[in-house]
Amino acid sequence: MNPKYLEQFLRVAEMGSINKAAHDLKISQPSMSRNISLLEHEMGTELFVRSRNGVTLTEAGKLLADHCRPLLRQFSLLREQIGKMARGQVAAGIPPSWRSILTVDFAEAMARDDDEIEIRLMENVSHALREQLSVGSIDLCIAPAEKGSGDNFKQTPIVEEPLVLVGGSSAGLSPDMPVPISELSRRTLIIPPRPNAIRSMFEQACAARNVDLNVAIETDTLSLCLAMCSREVGYSITPRCALLSNPQFGDVTWAPIEGLNVTWALFENPRRTHSQAVRKCRRLMMSIVNDVIASGRWTSARRV
Repeated sequence: MNPKYLEQFLRVAEMGSINKAAHDLKISQPSMSRNISLLEHEMGTELFVRSRNGVTLTEAGKLLADHCRPLLRQFSLLREQIGKMARGQVAAGIPPSWRSILTVDFAEAMARDDDEIEIRLMENVSHALREQLSVGSIDLCIAPAEKGSGDNFKQTPIVEEPLVLVGGSSAGLSPDMPVPISELSRRTLIIPPRPNAIRSMFEQACAARNVDLNVAIETDTLSLCLAMCSREVGYSITPRCALLSNPQFGDVTWAPIEGLNVTWALFENPRRTHSQAVRKCRRLMMSIVNDVIASGRWTSARRV
């Protein structure tokens, strides 16, 4: 039963005229007549007695009028309650490599906010976050930008940074000495398993140059990759920001990989972009990223 038809039915009953009710509600008389007829068809009986002087309720119409008023009130309250909930809840996903870039500052700012927005934060690898966004489990996420667009997401490129080769202290890697892609074939790698988005990027670049990779260990845990690098077990390939978010591994060395950059984007669930809470979180995320880049702490990063 369409609540709009019930509201129009009540207005016609109150005013005793389809024409007057249509004028009052600012809709056309034919549209009002059609909607009343549809409601009568759904009820299986006539609701009004029509005459030259207007309309009056039938017994069935009186019964419906008596019962639909409280129903419409309950529906209105429910719609308001759900609307407030939708406006006040946001689920966001951020990769572990962005923890010190965004996650902690974002969570702190929202905790101190007075708007009573309920935040649900998830930290996961990029492809998993994108999957959650596509099925509607989260409203916003940070992930590598994708070519094209789709109906199930909206993306805004934020920042570009290099992919870097990470090794132990004895590896002698330096931010000022980029490593050619061909060099990756001579390193024992500790990298995430497929379908990790970052792995896909450097694997495609290596395949285009006929560079074979020597993968020794696969793990989705960023801190474990860096811990094994610090113990000289092997090398890893990460975004530059991963080292900022894991300062405990200060004994590793790193160097950018020539020609390998990742563009990060803010992905949004298009069904939630109208939410005031989502829009506020989006603005805050962008502001925090801009501040980090402006501070110079995120070296090698640039806004796009």
